[in-house]
This record gives sequence, structure tokens and C-alpha cells, in this order.
Amino acid sequence: MNVKHILERKGSAVTTIKPGATIAEAARLLAEARIGAIVVSEDGAGIDGILSERDIVRVIGTDGPAMLDRPVSAAMTANVVTCKPEDRLNVLMSMMTQRRIRHLPVVDGEKLVGLITHRDILRLTYAELDAGDAQAERRSALAEQTFVGKVMQREVQTVEPDVPLAKAARILLKHKYGCLPVVDDGRLVGIVTPHDFLRHVVGEEVTGHQGEESTARKSRSLRPLTDERQE
Repeated sequence: MNVKHILERKGSAVTTIKPGATIAEAARLLAEARIGAIVVSEDGAGIDGILSERDIVRVIGTDGPAMLDRPVSAAMTANVVTCKPEDRLNVLMSMMTQRRIRHLPVVDGEKLVGLITHRDILRLTYAELDAGDAQAERRSALAEQTFVGKVMQREVQTVEPDVPLAKAARILLKHKYGCLPVVDDGRLVGIVTPHDFLRHVVGEEVTGHQGEESTARKSRSLRPLTDERQE
């Protein structure tokens, strides 16, 4: 199974943004479209870089909200890891896991022809299972026999609801976590992700209201474990 199979299922349309657009514009686009990254392209065909939620959280956490007025080129990753339509998914999955990459632009030569994500590969795996694919069935059987307690991390970093949101963002970035459980008096009350931080910052940028120091409790970032965006 290769990248081409995913593009045939999901389509090859890719959301892009120009390098000169502001980070605020990119943040709004990511938040509204509920996507984790956007390809940066001057002409919509080549790749100048890629900008993720984590990139925006990093520059705001380091240099403050004023970075929202800077161009996308100031925060994007310029050395982009890409893949080709004929690349095998099992190889890409291993590479994405090792390098902690969740979004891969797909190129044909130097032309952008699509984008695949870690989630796309997982979805295709389940689609194979529904179609009766033998290898997918074996993977599913293994998953059925493996309990969460065997694979979970036991040393879990958490935050309390009243911790400043900026501090939570710094923890996410420092340890390259995809999420932080929010615990109140030993009880799990929610989860916070880079997407939540971005959504909160975009809301403040749009309304112009920054007020008192933001915390996980006071922002919209504290939510129960029911949202699909827990990457």
C-alpha cells in the first residue's frame, strides 16, 4: 500500500498560504479548518515551507503575541520532509513515528500534489480491515489482544486547571507532547493541546481582548476527553 492509495481516497486538494501572509492569518485558517498544519507556497505548486500549530505556539511562547503580526516565513519550517505517491505507507509510518512528524506534503518531482497525515494512514488501516484485508486483520487481532496498560506511558506530565496557559504551552513544546492531561485534586478533568492554545490565542487576536492572565480553566482550552483533536 502506498501514498497514492490515500490520495485516491481523500483527494489531492491542499490548503496553502503565502510566505508573506501574517501568522495571525495562518492561525485563523488552521483553527477554522481544524487542520494541524498548512503548506506554505508562493504559487500554490511549489513548497516554500510548512507551518504547524506547534510552530505558532513555539514562536508565541518564545516572543509573545506580537509575533502574530509577523509573516508566516518567520515561523515556518523551511526544510520540509516530503514523500512521493509511490512511497510505501509502512516505511512512512515508521519514519513519521521516529521523527515525530504528523504531516507530509506529497510531491511529484518538485510539484505539490497532495498532503497526507498520520491520521490518514490510520484511517486507511481501518478501511483495509473493513474490506477484509488479511494483514489488517492480523494487526487488528494483535490490537485486540493488547491492553492499554501494556503500552501506555506511566510517567505522565500533567497540569492543574489554574496553571497559566503560557506555562502549559512551554511544557508541550519542551517535551514535544501532543497533549497535557489536566488534573484537579488527582481527578482528570480535561486535556489541553496545541490546537486549544492556538484557538485561544486566535480568539484573543480577533476580539482584541487579552485581559487577565489566561489559564487552562479560564480559557476554552480545558475540555473533556471527547474531542477528536487529541494529537
